[in-house]
Amino acid sequence: MEINYKITDISKRAIGNFPWIKSNFTLGELGSCDNREITRLLENSHYPHINRTLEQIDKYGSLSNEIGESLLVCNDSFVLSRSLAELSLFAYLYDNLKSKVTPIRRVQNQKSPDISVKLDDSEYLIEVFSPTDYYGYQVFSRLLISCLKNLDIGIGFKISIDSKAQNFGYTSDFPKYKDVYEWIEQFRVGFIKWIMTAKEGDICNVDSPTDSLKLEVKVESIDQNPKIRSISWNQATRSTDTICFFRINEPVKFANSQMGPKIKDKLQKQQAGEPRDRVLRILAINFGLADTSDLSFLNNSKYHANFDEHIKYLSSDIKPYPPYDVVLACELSYKCGFAKPVNLTSLSDKMLRSITWVTLFLTVVLCTTWVTLPHGGV
Repeated sequence: MEINYKITDISKRAIGNFPWIKSNFTLGELGSCDNREITRLLENSHYPHINRTLEQIDKYGSLSNEIGESLLVCNDSFVLSRSLAELSLFAYLYDNLKSKVTPIRRVQNQKSPDISVKLDDSEYLIEVFSPTDYYGYQVFSRLLISCLKNLDIGIGFKISIDSKAQNFGYTSDFPKYKDVYEWIEQFRVGFIKWIMTAKEGDICNVDSPTDSLKLEVKVESIDQNPKIRSISWNQATRSTDTICFFRINEPVKFANSQMGPKIKDKLQKQQAGEPRDRVLRILAINFGLADTSDLSFLNNSKYHANFDEHIKYLSSDIKPYPPYDVVLACELSYKCGFAKPVNLTSLSDKMLRSITWVTLFLTVVLCTTWVTLPHGGV
């Protein structure tokens, strides 16, 4: 499903503040539409967190090569969030280690990690993975608002959406994301027909992609200025926070949860290759796209012990060698937070800590105190 963003004088003015973006991105004519996410960011650059994101893209876009380039052509908000996570880690490492950090450009779509760090005669190959847990619901909740705000119609409106759920676990009832895309497109078509003749106080009851969630859309006001688009959404209470996965004490159950198979699939791809002397292969699992309000719980010893056990279980039958040497839970944003690494190598934790080059990288560069961030993307 494609969402187009109208180009206004806002983005025309904003792009002048970001020289690298301006020199590498062609913004369309005033009044035309563009489906690239960078256009959406430029149109909303007055929001501090989005302006900060644009500043980061502009500062590190050239240095990060393929990572920065991908941000300028991306037309999917979830893909954008994943690429921004890669950029954030690159920026974090580059600020600490400068030219020792380089992005890895893929050759003919071959599997490879995202970032290389070289210290003395050692190399660290880092793959960034940003899994979602309730992807169907997350697509629904993100795109529903975005598609309404960017409707190409000649009126503005203020609406409220009230969600009514049959259970607290409704997010896990949502279908696959492709079905959600189809639902959003059908909803958009129906909404346009309704809103064009609606008046203040009108209500439209809508079935969501799952039977366990109903929507009530109410018109608060209609405006002749199409730039006026205000949407308030009262999301139904849910009990499916990401923390629930890490309360699971049994690795087999975690392996069958929404999160388990996604992490297992990523481990199996082994994008940093086979074990090599003086090379540390790192999988950085960015939980920044998870459906939760706070990820600092992963520094809690109980939850991290479960995470450690789950990762080792998921990796145990991947042959002929461990898929990575280290798995690192993290949240990657304009600030980065990291939990204690999970060691998958044959080295004991004591031996791992005793190696100077590993200690330098994991302790000084990566193992900072977890940074609690205002959760949410761009």
